[in-house]
Amino acid sequence: MRKGGARDLPFVRTLVAKKEFYTFPGRGLDSRTMRLRFLEIYRLSEGEIEEGRKTCLFIAEGDGEPLGYCVPVPGLKESITDEPQCWLFDWGVASGGDPITVMKALVDSCRDLARSLDIPYLATRAPHDSGADRETLQALGFWEDIFLIIKSTDAPSPASPPITPPSFASPLPPDLPPQGGGGKGERAARRAKPEDAGFISDLNQESIEDLIPKGRDVDLSIVKKRYRYTYAQLGAWFQEDPHFFGFVVESEGVPAGYILIKEKLTDEFTGQEQGYIYDMAIRKESRGKYLGLSLHGSAVKELKRRGGRLITGEISASNRRALLPAIRHLGFKIERCRMVVRTGRR
Repeated sequence: MRKGGARDLPFVRTLVAKKEFYTFPGRGLDSRTMRLRFLEIYRLSEGEIEEGRKTCLFIAEGDGEPLGYCVPVPGLKESITDEPQCWLFDWGVASGGDPITVMKALVDSCRDLARSLDIPYLATRAPHDSGADRETLQALGFWEDIFLIIKSTDAPSPASPPITPPSFASPLPPDLPPQGGGGKGERAARRAKPEDAGFISDLNQESIEDLIPKGRDVDLSIVKKRYRYTYAQLGAWFQEDPHFFGFVVESEGVPAGYILIKEKLTDEFTGQEQGYIYDMAIRKESRGKYLGLSLHGSAVKELKRRGGRLITGEISASNRRALLPAIRHLGFKIERCRMVVRTGRR
C-alpha cells in the first residue's frame, strides 16, 4: 500500500472507465454518463491529488502492480450530528485482485489516515440495488447508516396501496388513509410562514432523536443546541431564500407537523439539481392521522410547479417508522445508502 499521486491517475481512469454505476431510473442517467462525470472529476482534481490537498489517493499493489485505489476526503462534517468523518469518495479493484483483500488494505489505509487526524468515522456510499458493493463493505465492518430516498415529481404516490402490517418486529401504523383523504378534523397543509418558526423549532427538538443514526456516539444535547441555533434563522430563510420553502399541517386547529424543502441542491454523486427534504416531523400524538401524506403531497406539488424533477431525502437506517411509509405509501425508492465504520481513533 502506498500514497498515490498524479502519475497513478491513468490506472484510476482505466478502472473508472470499466465501472457500472447505478442511479435511480428517474434521473435519466446511464453508466456511460456517470463514467464521463467521474473521469472529468479526476481530471479537475489532478492538482489536489498530486499535492494531497483536501483529497488523497491510496494505491494497493501486489508484486509491484497496482491492484486497486481509493480516494478518501478527510474532515467532512456529518450533516446531522456535525461530527467530522473521513469520506471515501471512490474506490476500485482491478480484475486481478481479490475484492475483499484489496478493499481491506485500502480501507485500513483510510482508517489510519482518519485516526491520525482524530476523526471517529469512515463513511462512503453504496448503491442500494448493488449487493456486491454493500456486501463487501459489510464484510469489512461497515454498517448501514443513512438511506437516500428519491422519487420523481412526475411519479404519483400510490392512490390506494395495500395496508398490511410491516414485516419488522414492532408493527407500525399505516400512514395512508383510504383513498388518500385526511382524517376527521384534519386540514390540508398550508405554506409555512416566518411566524411558524417557533413551532417548527420546538417540534424539531422533540423529534430530533429520530434523525440521528444508531451507532454514533454523540451527545444529544449538543445536537439539539446546534439545531436550536440553526432554526433560530428559519424566519429569515422563509423571507430571504427563494429556494427554501415549507408547509405546516394542523390537527384539531393547532399545528401538528411540518416539512421543509430546499430546492436546486446539487447531488454530489450525480451532479444533478434536485429538491431535498431538509426536515420533516409530526407530533407524536398526531401520528397515524395521515398528516404526512398532506405535507408530502403539498411539497411535491410546489416543487413540480417550480420545475423540480426530483425530490430526495435522507432517513436514518434505524428509523423504520419514517422509512416504511416513504417507500410503501409515498412512492420513494432507496437509491443508495451511506455506510459507516469506526476508525478506532486514539
